[in-house]
Amino acid sequence: MADRALAPLLLLFGIFLNPPAYAAQGIAHGYTPKYSPGFDHFDYVDAQAPKGGTIVLSAPGSFDKLNPYTLKGVSAVGLGELVFETLMVQSLDEPYSLYAHVA
Repeated sequence: MADRALAPLLLLFGIFLNPPAYAAQGIAHGYTPKYSPGFDHFDYVDAQAPKGGTIVLSAPGSFDKLNPYTLKGVSAVGLGELVFETLMVQSLDEPYSLYAHVA
């Protein structure tokens, strides 16, 4: 019974001791990131580039599944690069920086 009465007090005590977490647009190792929050594109990317078209890719071998996370079977080549998005993307004009991509 004493545990139930003590729980709200411990919760409030824990909130005041732990600082709140915050989200950043990017992280860099040893310096301030180049791009500010809310940037649209990297400097080396042409925002006015034409969109659309067709791409044809080939790869040696065969596959029998499109889910690379199951244990049985052989997944298709290139799924990791072409289908799945990463949480963060590396800037190509900075040595050690990552920016939020999906997150």
